[in-house]
Amino acid sequence: MRFSPRLPLLLLLCCAVPAGASGRDTEKALARLRSLTESVDSLRCYFTQTTDIPLFAGSVVSTGRLLFAKPDSLVWEYAAPVPQGLVFSGGRGFRWEENKNNRTTFTSATDPVAGLIAAQMLAWLRFDRDWIEARYTISLEEQGDLTLLLTPKKTGPDAVLTSLALRFADDGIARTVILREAAGGSTVIRLRNVAINEPVGAEEFQ
Repeated sequence: MRFSPRLPLLLLLCCAVPAGASGRDTEKALARLRSLTESVDSLRCYFTQTTDIPLFAGSVVSTGRLLFAKPDSLVWEYAAPVPQGLVFSGGRGFRWEENKNNRTTFTSATDPVAGLIAAQMLAWLRFDRDWIEARYTISLEEQGDLTLLLTPKKTGPDAVLTSLALRFADDGIARTVILREAAGGSTVIRLRNVAINEPVGAEEFQ
């Protein structure tokens, strides 16, 4: 399966609290976001991802869905243009491309790439603050809708991204994620039909 480096980044719909935040309004907003994240037992949504790559004419538009249930179950699936996805639960998972019945099972030890993707997704969804702050410098944009600006601490020729922006709706869930790549491209992910704490069956992760 040809995993995209963007796969784990949709999970930035969760919030992160910057250590250097100041101001009563900022702290109140961040406390609300953190409280909401901690109360999320399950999350289901669909997304549209629009990617612009230098030297390519036009944009590449992908659609898919995300499903999460505590403590560590998730589904990440692209429906178009190429069906592919990853399912992870209980320390094990499987991935596929084009045909879900043609699956490859994995653990973090047997497939480090898939394992890393699952680990990053779960870090955001479960609000692993140490993990987040070890990798990003985080600030707030004070104009307009609540927006978190994230700058990866890793720099140099191997860096994939230069920045990320998360724009939150009034309910405290991000609806837009903007990724700017070191190579000059950009990806915009828009979430829709976001459902929090709806019943999720174990069969959905099989």
